[in-house]
Amino acid sequence: MRPLEAIVLIPGVIAGSVGFVELRASVRTAEKVKRLAPVVLAFALVGVFLLLDIAIYVTWRYMSELTYAMTSLSVLVGLSGAVVRYSCRRSAILMGTAGLLLAYYWGVLSVPRP
Repeated sequence: MRPLEAIVLIPGVIAGSVGFVELRASVRTAEKVKRLAPVVLAFALVGVFLLLDIAIYVTWRYMSELTYAMTSLSVLVGLSGAVVRYSCRRSAILMGTAGLLLAYYWGVLSVPRP
């Protein structure tokens, strides 16, 4: 695992901890689904970032569109910390941090290097 791949795991770990806390919260099922949707989206963004090296030859022509779309989705994950009502304030702060880290990684670090 390269250092860049290890760094992108940090938002995944953060999202996983928030997901664990929200799963254990005693709320209705509909509220759990609403709270866990940004967590699942964050996992998906981390997964696509990790698979990017494998599919770089397929996605090379669409890299700018892919980066723009994934950065936008990452910002939505970051905004979920302010919009979604989590069970504790720490979860909201952590999801905002994870989303902004993902937006940074997609916006800056996903640019192909020679």
